[in-house]
Amino acid sequence: MFYLKMQAKMLLPASTIHYIIEEFQDLHSSGVHNVLGKLFDKLTAFDIPEASINNIIQELSQNDFLTQFNKGVLRSDKTRKTFFKENFSYIEPPQIYLGCDRTGKKRFLYYVPIKKNLKPLLGQPTVQEQYKQSKLHQSKDMLLEDVSDGQNVKDNLLLQQYPSSLSLMLYQDAFEVVNPLGPGKTKHKILAVYMTLGEILPHNRSSVDTMQLVVLCREADFKTFGHNKVFASLIADLKDLEETGFLAADGNMIKAVLIAFLGGNLGSHCIGGFTENFSCSKHFCRYCLVDREGFINNPLALGPKRTADNYKDSIEILFTTDQSVVNGIKCNSVFNSLKYFHVCSGLPPCLGHDLFEGVVSGDLSLYIDTLVRVEKHFTYNELNRAIAKFKHIGSFILRLQ
Repeated sequence: MFYLKMQAKMLLPASTIHYIIEEFQDLHSSGVHNVLGKLFDKLTAFDIPEASINNIIQELSQNDFLTQFNKGVLRSDKTRKTFFKENFSYIEPPQIYLGCDRTGKKRFLYYVPIKKNLKPLLGQPTVQEQYKQSKLHQSKDMLLEDVSDGQNVKDNLLLQQYPSSLSLMLYQDAFEVVNPLGPGKTKHKILAVYMTLGEILPHNRSSVDTMQLVVLCREADFKTFGHNKVFASLIADLKDLEETGFLAADGNMIKAVLIAFLGGNLGSHCIGGFTENFSCSKHFCRYCLVDREGFINNPLALGPKRTADNYKDSIEILFTTDQSVVNGIKCNSVFNSLKYFHVCSGLPPCLGHDLFEGVVSGDLSLYIDTLVRVEKHFTYNELNRAIAKFKHIGSFILRLQ
């Protein structure tokens, strides 16, 4: 019976959340009905008048919290959304039409307007306090404590002219919403862009809870319709924040500027208009112009630093010749249209991929092997014993013997 009921509900256009709530309510109501029935039988056995028993049962039923909530303002998907909009800082994500794909199907993306999102975000007391603390922060010589100590932020002309401005950090990543293996592994892949503030304390900024959703778009649509169309609304908001700003809760106009666009190397090269072929491209680095031959001969070699000027020169050559790639650049990034941001200085490296999932694991094993076999500071058994006794989540045994 439950299976047939579930199948029937799956055919209805109800949200998953509402379906789960209804099932919990049905299960809960069945349990309450059973308990109240047994209570009725027990009270009847004590020769209590039936009218009194019914009054007790009715009073107990009325004090059932779960039933009360599901019959109130949270009783349906529509009433819940109405309640959230009226009582929380809800920002409606408009559906933006991209066009028709190759099959003639209309395609859309969802965008949460950054400008509308900043006012309620900065209106939160905890965010306000962190914002004030960040503006009082003084950089110390030769010490990098936060992003504000970096030269990229210090040299930003808007932050110099308007010290009260917000520094915005965007994140981009693509994720699968279905099984990543099999024939449908890329069919439903989603490109997501998130936002956080440079004025939030570092340990809070690294938390997922403080990241605000900005864009959701099918990766296939991103490739079909291109950067300009997908990021049009985002770029328009960022330009408006640079020029005009937004009205904060305290009545002051606050400007905002993009200081960094973070992501994996592949995604960052895509955003920056750089080549995404790391294994074959002559110029594969987004920070300097080292070529592949020079890098192979000397892995520590550095080429001339990429700048906004030599990036622009490469774009001019790209547009005036039939070359598909010039100095590792295949197109001009739409984010270079911003007045105070450029991809040559705004696409930081990904520590997760470059270090923790990259050179650190390989180099660390070599360091440990040298300490054990060559310098004989300790043995693998001693190291494994120390790891086993260390209080941390999960377990790990070094297997280099």
